[in-house]
Amino acid sequence: MPRRRSSTMNVLINIDPKKAQPIYRQIVEEMIDAIKEGYLKRGEKLPSTRDLGKTLGISRFTVMRSYEDLVSAGYVKIVTGSGAYICYESDRQSSYEPPAKTNRPATRFATQSTRAALFEAMAQDTSSQSQLNYGLPSAALLPVSRWKEVLYSTTREVQTYPTSQAFADNLQHPFGSPELRRTLADYLSRARRVRADAERLIVFTSWQSAFDFALRLVCEPGDNCALESPAQPFLYRRLLADGATVHPVSVDDNGMSAHQLRAIDADLKLICISPSRNEPTGLTMSNARRQEILNVADKNNAYIIESDRDHEYRYGQKAVPSMQGMDTGDRVLYLGTVADVMAPLCRLAYLIVPEHLVGVALQIKSLIDPGYAPVDQIALTKFIQEGHFERHIKRSAEIYAERRAALIHSLTTQFGAMVQIISAGGGTNIVLRFHRSISVEMLTKAASRHDIAMINAGSYYPVDTHSDQFLFAFGHLEVETIKTSVQLLAQEVSEMTTQATNLSQNLLPSGMATVAPHGQLTF
Repeated sequence: MPRRRSSTMNVLINIDPKKAQPIYRQIVEEMIDAIKEGYLKRGEKLPSTRDLGKTLGISRFTVMRSYEDLVSAGYVKIVTGSGAYICYESDRQSSYEPPAKTNRPATRFATQSTRAALFEAMAQDTSSQSQLNYGLPSAALLPVSRWKEVLYSTTREVQTYPTSQAFADNLQHPFGSPELRRTLADYLSRARRVRADAERLIVFTSWQSAFDFALRLVCEPGDNCALESPAQPFLYRRLLADGATVHPVSVDDNGMSAHQLRAIDADLKLICISPSRNEPTGLTMSNARRQEILNVADKNNAYIIESDRDHEYRYGQKAVPSMQGMDTGDRVLYLGTVADVMAPLCRLAYLIVPEHLVGVALQIKSLIDPGYAPVDQIALTKFIQEGHFERHIKRSAEIYAERRAALIHSLTTQFGAMVQIISAGGGTNIVLRFHRSISVEMLTKAASRHDIAMINAGSYYPVDTHSDQFLFAFGHLEVETIKTSVQLLAQEVSEMTTQATNLSQNLLPSGMATVAPHGQLTF
């Protein structure tokens, strides 16, 4: 029987309270489907009834009834004092099914040249992102002790490796450690419903390098690329540097606008999206919109790069499966990283490529980065297999939820109608709008003086600056620090607004200046 996992393993279960079918039966059917499809394998340990009930927002007794039905049906076995384990052996050895053969040729190796002069003036200044601690979790919450233990174990293990061809074959594969790739593929299959095996998964040192590699595979200079707007400024700069013609596509409540995407009057080659959580809005793309985007890609014979970042931390929202798992045309390149959870301890990233691109991907990776440093990859493998990774996600998510709640309460209490919270559904920052007349620079400097990581969101929009929107990071702040800092910021903003209003009224003849709603000056 395979090695059992810890009780903190994450299993994706979709339930619909609106259905006439009882919740416990929905759970039973979801579990059976996952077992038969190979997402859950024989010998794997299921979450405790308390953990799964908390994850789904239902009573643990409902989960207990589901487990009892699964036991009766022969899919699950209860081990006294240990927990519930899968005991059904699926005929399918893997959840991954090779797609049907297509006549679509592999993309040519993209020729890349330096275009710094071309895009430097066009790129927005994003140096302020360092103030936001962008993409980094709270240093105080990092599992440093566990990581040190795993690293120590790994370094001792590496010291015992012989200098042989077998060692070279195992630890110098261009795609990365075979064991890590299998471990990641298993985790993503279970937690994100990604369809892939280790042969299609490539490990990189960072998310940026993985995205760069994806562009090499599917993008040529001059190609037309659709990019959701807003999006991370790095994506704009990187596409422009590659010589692509970028078409920004607005994001609405359901995600990237399919209507605007279809309206692009060009031979579309690539679509770049982050359906799980758009940055900075925090919006999650609906399943219906995902299917629309896939249909557009299929019609244009275009590829999709799906960036699946920040899916670990969600507040009051249910996890949504990956878009790659919905793809029947084998045209989605799935991009993810552990940096959002583990940086700076570990920044490794991964890219899952379509089946027909594996050969050319191997050739390119062999040319530009044929080997890898084994310690980080072996350590991460152990860290995930021993349950530390998912245990850390669970623990840190609870603390981030408390800090987020404290921030929202403090902003509402201290600012009232002066601040509008636009998005706070996931990740470790929120998006808000200030209804005040003071400048962006004054607001960001005031926040900095009170140790608040806040930047303007304008650089995320290539067309509309949205200079009234700000990203406010909370993950690195203690609850009491949040309360104190927000109170001090509110006091300073109030003083600056009063000064700005008085100055404007003093500079104008009597009666020519009035204060409009939300404190904005009108003339």
